[in-house]
Amino acid sequence: YRELTLHAPFEQLGALHHLLDQVAGEKLEETFDEHGSHWRIRLLEDRLDKFRDQLRDLSRGSVRVEDVDV
Repeated sequence: YRELTLHAPFEQLGALHHLLDQVAGEKLEETFDEHGSHWRIRLLEDRLDKFRDQLRDLSRGSVRVEDVDV
């Protein structure tokens, strides 16, 4: 598994939930601020590239993604 943190604007949250379901990812934590939502997620290593590619296409770069050191 690989853990990531995401920061997404509010208007991307519905699509982000759908994408996470498509790659069988798991949302571990979600917090909110005035700019959107911060997620910590976990997904299988072999689905990481597909997730990143689809997320980039979906959000046009508006969702920030970082690896979590575990």
